[in-house]
Amino acid sequence: MKTKRLTKLGAVLSAALVLFSGILSVSAAPVPQAVIDTGRKASVSLYKYDFTSARADGVLGDNTYISTDYADENVENTLMPYAIEGVVFSYAKIADLAVHAETKDGEHQNMLLYKLPSGDKTTALMNCLDLTSEDAYKTDRGDLYFTSDTLIDALSDHLNTAESQTKNALEVFIRQNGTSMPEADGTGHTSAAELEQGLYLFVETQVPETVSNTTAPFLLSLPMTSIDGMNWNYDVTVYPKNERTAPTLEKTLRESKADTGKNNGTDSITDGYAHTATGSIGDVIEYQILSTLPSITSRATSFSEYTYTDTLSAGLSYRKNDVRMEWFSDKSCTEESRVAVWTEQDGKFAVSYSTLGDESVMRIKMTDAGLEELNNSDAVYDPNTSLYRGYSGCTMRITYTASVSDTPVYGDIGNPNEVTLTWSRTNTAYSNNLTDDCHFYVYGLD
Repeated sequence: MKTKRLTKLGAVLSAALVLFSGILSVSAAPVPQAVIDTGRKASVSLYKYDFTSARADGVLGDNTYISTDYADENVENTLMPYAIEGVVFSYAKIADLAVHAETKDGEHQNMLLYKLPSGDKTTALMNCLDLTSEDAYKTDRGDLYFTSDTLIDALSDHLNTAESQTKNALEVFIRQNGTSMPEADGTGHTSAAELEQGLYLFVETQVPETVSNTTAPFLLSLPMTSIDGMNWNYDVTVYPKNERTAPTLEKTLRESKADTGKNNGTDSITDGYAHTATGSIGDVIEYQILSTLPSITSRATSFSEYTYTDTLSAGLSYRKNDVRMEWFSDKSCTEESRVAVWTEQDGKFAVSYSTLGDESVMRIKMTDAGLEELNNSDAVYDPNTSLYRGYSGCTMRITYTASVSDTPVYGDIGNPNEVTLTWSRTNTAYSNNLTDDCHFYVYGLD
């Protein structure tokens, strides 16, 4: 069978994704004699690297590498130690390639347009980008034909002015209309092959636990022009970046202010807490756990688990039913920066108790209601303008009390108390842990 070939005489969308750029950067590249083999399938390879760590190590800067849209062995070898496993991208073909011929100023010319077919899928995408039929270069029997610049500018403008909202809208669109690529493997690589030619939208839809900011959604025209503008590239390779952060965790304790009468009303919220404390049999000990939440920038970076497993040594016992969780807009944990207060009765977290040998164990697990508020509350950030969502960057403070039993461990060995934080994001197959501890000492006469 004879293969059709398409001659392109105007400008084409060249999705020249600048390496590691968080926002799409594209340009129109003239290809005066280029020819598209319209019968040939295309492919896309993506490599995900930890831009945050590579930059901190001095391996990578904003302009260390320039993307050519071809595989770059030097990039992959250099950044292999920073590969991110477990990222999932999804893609959807949104437009066909279409040549438009017209006569302008007495000259006949061809230009490449992108044909968005009529239907619910196109309507949903245009709603995400606030495009209307009036923005199209032309219409034909309900189909809309756009120039590359119109589509590029619409996406770029929305990402620049309302990045989180745009990401969320396109994540919903791609879940309803797209196809998920395989999880990025241990080299950070994932790919899609045998793709029909056209314009594609790519959106990062799932991330492992340490990814705090997804790559901005981007457009790829398949095939695309080579960097010199003289050839077509049917097998495109891009290297978009990810930012990574992790929570913090600290556990401290103090002798109960209520029991000692030391609180005269002038103490700050966290006054008197330390990693070590002393007391006697029958005393009440106050504990606090502090954790600063990493960034949440869209639904894809939402937390699916945030759980504390707290352990008390045999000499101490939980008083139960007094766990309190507070949210603060910064690490100072002052009254002025308090955002919210949760108790066990609010249903935002669940508390359970068990034993492990001689030790007592308390598990504090965020419920679905708690995770929804943690990920999407509007109390801290304006959802219409801010990149960040929910309680991003806020400090969570958990307090509870324990009693000193009549069989504590005396002396310098002390009574260790440990807490482990476990968290996951949207790719629930990946989780991580942080552990911190404090010690309570009891002394007596020998």
